Amino acid sequence: MKNKKIFLIVLLCAQLMLFSGCWNYREVESLSIVSGFAVDSGSNGSNYHVTFDVLDAKQEKSNSAKSQLIEADGDTIFDAARNVVKKTDKRLYFGDSTLVVIGKQLAEKDLAPILDWMLRDHELRKDIAIAISKENTAQEIIQQKGLQNQINSSSLYEALMENGRALSKIPYVELYQVNNTLNEPGISLALPAVSVLTNMNEPVAGLDGMAVFQKDKLVGFLDDTESRNFMFVTGKIKGGLVLVKQGKDQIATLEIQESKAEIKPVFEGANTKMRVNLKIQCSLYEMHTQKDYGSEDALKKIEKSAESQIQASVKKSIETVQSAYGSDIFGFGSKIYKNNPKDWETVQSNWEEQFKTLPADVTVSVSIQNAGILQSKVM
Repeated sequence: MKNKKIFLIVLLCAQLMLFSGCWNYREVESLSIVSGFAVDSGSNGSNYHVTFDVLDAKQEKSNSAKSQLIEADGDTIFDAARNVVKKTDKRLYFGDSTLVVIGKQLAEKDLAPILDWMLRDHELRKDIAIAISKENTAQEIIQQKGLQNQINSSSLYEALMENGRALSKIPYVELYQVNNTLNEPGISLALPAVSVLTNMNEPVAGLDGMAVFQKDKLVGFLDDTESRNFMFVTGKIKGGLVLVKQGKDQIATLEIQESKAEIKPVFEGANTKMRVNLKIQCSLYEMHTQKDYGSEDALKKIEKSAESQIQASVKKSIETVQSAYGSDIFGFGSKIYKNNPKDWETVQSNWEEQFKTLPADVTVSVSIQNAGILQSKVM
């Protein structure tokens, strides 16, 4: 009896080993691994023209990995993805995709159909980054070779990631965040913008400001300065530099160590205004002046100059968005909705119009925490 039990256990273990594995497992060699893709309005009667940046599976772990572009048309995004089979014997795999670039003309019409497929597809990661092309097509962006990464879309994705750490001028936005923003009251969508720039007289895809939306339709773009001010107001600054003018041809370079933003709605009878309070901690990294700014009083002057210049720039950017687009990308309405739901009920039906003339008081506090170990005497 004991031997029989042992035999049955061994037989069961053998069966488990034979039948183990993923239910939907596919050989890597049978797939075309998509690093990223670009979506444009279609031609020749199709709704969409999609360009896929595909990595050769055999080179996936190679230091010299490269990608190739495969384009296809379709009445839906999924239809275009399947039509790739007409040109290659491999099906597309989206599990490693990091970036999607959407064409300007398509974004002006409607983002909803593109997002619908991306949110439903079981392979596509919900943290994939999204960017909007400022060129005529998104294909023009994904065609450009990266400076250091031979996989086109990966190079642009890495630039987005590094920008957040080193510059904080362009927002990094993932698919699930887009979906959340579009479904949240009192806030409009803002996405990174990309265009074809030049490096050593050669074209290269690069970050270029920010795209502004009304609901899910593109209405315009902001430049790098306006985009960075958006980052200040929304508390998304992680680093970067502040260049502070100290008179003619005199500039102090501050590196941001920490930046916090507080947005508070204020109700005064029937009127509403927003208070934006920014607190920024910096280090002094460079001085272009012959004056000695090593003393505490001198550093205070730099702090005051930085505060006034940042305040004026942020204020101007808020007013630009209000007058040019009337799109509440800062989430002022969302703050009212979350903190004062009863007040939101009275303004939500006409919020887009009210936002255009909404007063915003901006205060900035800059603190220099580190001025360097040695005081420079070069100048």
